[in-house]
Amino acid sequence: MNPISYLKGCMAAVGRIPNWERFFDLSKQALRVSFAAQILILPAFYIMSLSVAKGRSTALGNVEVAVNTPVIITLGLVYLLSFSAVAYMMVMVFDKQDRLRPWVIVRHWSVFFLAWVSALGFGLYLLEIFPFMAANGVFFAAFMGLLFIDIRLAKRIVGFDWNGAVLTGCIIAVTGLSLLLTGLSYFI
Repeated sequence: MNPISYLKGCMAAVGRIPNWERFFDLSKQALRVSFAAQILILPAFYIMSLSVAKGRSTALGNVEVAVNTPVIITLGLVYLLSFSAVAYMMVMVFDKQDRLRPWVIVRHWSVFFLAWVSALGFGLYLLEIFPFMAANGVFFAAFMGLLFIDIRLAKRIVGFDWNGAVLTGCIIAVTGLSLLLTGLSYFI
């Protein structure tokens, strides 16, 4: 496992660099490792949650706003696993099962890097180096970047045409957001 190589591979897969596969281990073991990388995103989600709670507290006039850690962990896991469920359904429907493992591995590592970039922005807010709006801007850019990445990976790795790739990217985004918002409305 070489995270620097995986970062280069994510950029290569999203870009136009040929042979992006050379940056990744695409074995069954690597698939397990990519799921472990998703677990390592949970601390990033917690940093983001603390930052949003602090921003909300400040906006409400320093009213204490708590972060419910079990809820954050549960919703984070549901959000992260929603991609795998959608990806599995898409490759089954369109008979592209051979592309599932590379797609999941590259997408998992892409989300890993984007989540930690977002956590860095929010962490700088918690340290009072960044204003909340700037940290939120970093997160928004990362989220929109993830939509672009989902579309590009569906095109490049799975082999969908542009219409299918855009549809797939939008389904992934809507599924993840729907699960997050439903969970948040239930728990908060």
